[in-house]
Amino acid sequence: MKILDSFRQHGVMLMYHRVANLEIDPWQLSVSPGHFEEQMSVIQKYGHPVQMHTIGETVHSWHLGRKHIVVTFDDGYADNYQNAKPILERYGVPATFFIVTGIIDSREEFWWDELEQIILSSGELPARFKMTIRQKDYQWPLKPGAVQDLLRDENLANSAPPENGTEMTYGQLYYCLWNILSRLSFAEKKAALRDLARWAAKTTSVRAGQKTMSKKELLDLAGVGLFEIGAHTRHHPNLSYLSVEEQQQEIEESKKTLEGALGLQVKSFSYPHGAYTQDTVALLQRSGFKASCTCEAKPVTKKDDPLLLPRFTVLNWNGDVFEQKLRQWLAGAA
Repeated sequence: MKILDSFRQHGVMLMYHRVANLEIDPWQLSVSPGHFEEQMSVIQKYGHPVQMHTIGETVHSWHLGRKHIVVTFDDGYADNYQNAKPILERYGVPATFFIVTGIIDSREEFWWDELEQIILSSGELPARFKMTIRQKDYQWPLKPGAVQDLLRDENLANSAPPENGTEMTYGQLYYCLWNILSRLSFAEKKAALRDLARWAAKTTSVRAGQKTMSKKELLDLAGVGLFEIGAHTRHHPNLSYLSVEEQQQEIEESKKTLEGALGLQVKSFSYPHGAYTQDTVALLQRSGFKASCTCEAKPVTKKDDPLLLPRFTVLNWNGDVFEQKLRQWLAGAA
């Protein structure tokens, strides 16, 4: 049966965000340029690398045993252009870049990066966190200087904040605040970040390592035949928290902005946070998207919905570890 399963698997989609050396990486989403090059060398040896829209348009007609590999990047960080692009070109590996359009040529960081700058990157914080967000009061004593404990914490990021009075490290505070802010509107996020900066007595700025691609860089990227540009909404909201009308605005405006800027049809989409509803999928279909991807970690098969394609998150693995992972995924093991 395992042999048959192996033949039935048709490929994998890989999710990247950053190609950079970061001192603080709360979500473990950055791959160093050296490891990224090793990973692209491995991809060159396996399967058939293609752009995202190709899977969406052909997945239901794949032949037995075809091993497609899709490299994707979410968000639109400048290091995708500066660091990933030349390596992808060197190895001839196609990639699809999903762009948050509201921050193109912006003098701002993504909200989660600005949160990280306030909480984790600028020294000591007050001894007690105290703030009102959406008419709810939060008060937690803090352990000073405890950034070394920072680990990706899915529980704190996806569950209700702890009771007031619960002592926290800086890392725990970051994940709790990320959870709270992720549910807010874009305007509410910006207001909350301003309040957080005042509480912490800090002034934020756009750091060189957190910049997003400029329109000029995006145009240059789109002009390379290897690469596809996809949409990733206007402001990177969790779409499942929005009304149908708000979702439609986020989706259609991002597509319209990219097509107007690039003069190309945008066929692919990535759900921010991997979150969607059935209304979201219907909106993508009506908007003319041919493929969209989630964050569900499993291989792509012929039975998958082109608008709900799964992806594996790639971590900062060296080439040997990545090759082991890729072989497992291509064989159908999650």
